[in-house]
Amino acid sequence: MNIDFIEIRNFRRLGAVKVDFSKKTTLLVGANNSGKTSAVLALDRFLTTRGKPRFSMHDIPLDRWAAIDELGDSFQKEDDKELPFQWPDLFPSIDVWLNVEENEIHHVSHFLPALDWKPEEGIGVRLQLEPVEVDLLKKDYISAHESAKQALKGAGGELEKGFDLWPASLTDFLKKNLTKTIYFKVNAYLLDPAKQEKPACGLARPQSITNDREPLEFNPLTDLVRLDVLWPQQDPNSRSQDDISTPKLQERLSTQLDRYYKKHLDPEEAVDSTDVRILEAIYKAQEAFDRKLEEGFSSPLSELETLGYPGVTEPKITLSTQIRPTDGLHHDSAVQYEVISAKKMSSACRLPEHCNGLGYQNLISMVFHLLSFRDARLRVGKAKSTNTPSKPIHLVLLEEPEAHLHAQVQQVFIRKAHEILHPEDGQLTSQLIVSTHSSHIAHETDFVNLRYFRRQPAGKCSAIPTTTVTNLTEVFGNPNQTAKFVKRYLKATHADLFFADGVILIEGAAERMLVPHFINRHCKDLAKNYITMLEINGSHAHRLLPLIKILGIDTLIITDLDSQKDGKSAPPVRDIEMKTGNTLIRKELPNKEILDELLDLDSKYKEMVLDGFSVRVAYQVPILMDGNIEAIPTTFEDALVLDNINFFKNIDDGFGLIKKFKKAIDENKSLDTLGQELLEVLKTGSKAQFALDLLFTKNPKDLAPPAYIRDGLEWLQERLNVRQKLNNTIPVKERVEDE
Repeated sequence: MNIDFIEIRNFRRLGAVKVDFSKKTTLLVGANNSGKTSAVLALDRFLTTRGKPRFSMHDIPLDRWAAIDELGDSFQKEDDKELPFQWPDLFPSIDVWLNVEENEIHHVSHFLPALDWKPEEGIGVRLQLEPVEVDLLKKDYISAHESAKQALKGAGGELEKGFDLWPASLTDFLKKNLTKTIYFKVNAYLLDPAKQEKPACGLARPQSITNDREPLEFNPLTDLVRLDVLWPQQDPNSRSQDDISTPKLQERLSTQLDRYYKKHLDPEEAVDSTDVRILEAIYKAQEAFDRKLEEGFSSPLSELETLGYPGVTEPKITLSTQIRPTDGLHHDSAVQYEVISAKKMSSACRLPEHCNGLGYQNLISMVFHLLSFRDARLRVGKAKSTNTPSKPIHLVLLEEPEAHLHAQVQQVFIRKAHEILHPEDGQLTSQLIVSTHSSHIAHETDFVNLRYFRRQPAGKCSAIPTTTVTNLTEVFGNPNQTAKFVKRYLKATHADLFFADGVILIEGAAERMLVPHFINRHCKDLAKNYITMLEINGSHAHRLLPLIKILGIDTLIITDLDSQKDGKSAPPVRDIEMKTGNTLIRKELPNKEILDELLDLDSKYKEMVLDGFSVRVAYQVPILMDGNIEAIPTTFEDALVLDNINFFKNIDDGFGLIKKFKKAIDENKSLDTLGQELLEVLKTGSKAQFALDLLFTKNPKDLAPPAYIRDGLEWLQERLNVRQKLNNTIPVKERVEDE
């Protein structure tokens, strides 16, 4: 049995999302503030029972607040039955859909959705936050609101503008009362497998449940799902004790060992024959310590008796100790790390736990947490004595495991994490859900296990910025050459693409070294964003488009014109029916192949405007030289030289290709001859070395980007500025309340 997928509704920026779960490890990826942590928190809030709802008003999307206040206004008018929305439209819920095999039906037999139910249909359970009694909530809110109004009225005189007393609105009332069990609880509802709907436009479509439907008398997931959550390491001072919106912190290893010992190893619990000798040794140590204390305190206690205590009726003072095995773990040096010394020493060199590096502390802590989760579920050691059966589904949530770990350790950890939870000989399976910002972790995870959280600007899906989720398994449909290329390419390079604000696809190594230089020197606003630069040959750029369209990232593709005559590469010349050999330019963007058309094409035709984002191509364009003579570059390098003629003329510390380019410029009067000479020079050296040499010249800051690249970078900068404004489009009133 395992969880097939979940649908989260009305939780933070997750208006309505569907997240498919892999049977082993599922990776949640996406840019910052895309909703990955919100998904983890929603699972924790709903599936962990703590005796009362663990939600705050800020868990409810801001665009629902106006409707909640409208509901509060209707309470006072006694017309809330006429409102166009219902409680499930306003408050968080999660639908959990289970895969159940035939031999596991006994786990769910008491709540099957229908008599003719079949295992392949799955079972869905909704957990919904809703009022315990609407009438009680209504009565107490009206009472509190009226008391505030009367207090304001009785104050007399004119009050400061904007001043109000609690509760000014129903949302104001709920900020204090959403966690109170007299007002709210999480109810469970059984869902109909026949009413499942696929997401539309990236948004989940959970089935409707009306207000008059009765919830189940029990939560069926309580006995089915064991949830363990491992949060990232944080500053212990960053969270107050009563803050429910921030997860609890990881503990020190000594604390974890202490708890593990009590649960699985403590000889005083469920004593067996192997524990008798241990308890006997503890008893002997305690008796010896008591005798030593009695001898040591005999003199001061005798002096106390000279003062009249104890008298005839007072109890006599007796010292007795109690030694427990766990006492040895209750100090700062309970866990130590042994340091290997190059010299032979009489005693071991050891350091306490806090002296180890943060990375190793985090790694050891995470591994031990996973071991503890596994052994607690499998009831290892003393835990065997419990009568509680193991739950068939084990869900482990792991938030940002990359903290303080270098790249290789991140990769090894994610490869081994599920193995730790689920040993090969285990009878019970575990599902690991990992939220991460690490491209190294994403790189080590199979493409089919990635779930991409895409930020949607305000106005597209809702009145505030929200999120859609994409199962990357479905990006390409059936496996084909394009799908194979993209998967292999991402595995061979890196997975930064899944965490970027913007993407730049480039041709080769020279662009990879110089384009960042151009950004830092000429597009400083662009440098403030998270930009991923992927080096990909122009003949393959079009293969990444399906993935880019799914991810919804503004993308600039810097590519070469690849001019051809009669199907063979040739320097670009006008009016001789030349074409481009670049697949992206010919078939995708701008979907033209005649060279003369491409050279004069307006920039607006080089942009593909899609659903909330854009893709633009940048290829070489004609350059007007001295005397208005047109030069048509064909590569990044000759475009760079032609746009920086004076830079290369005046360079006096160049070598390699730089020196050859300078010589070609000095010797050639004809522009056509210069163009031919530049192309010949490029055949004789390394383009990557040429780019590196340019960065080490005396004045690299004077090097200007080729015109086509400059235009492309300025376009991307403007696009990201527009998207940032859209993401920040929240009414001032709501923004203040959210803070």
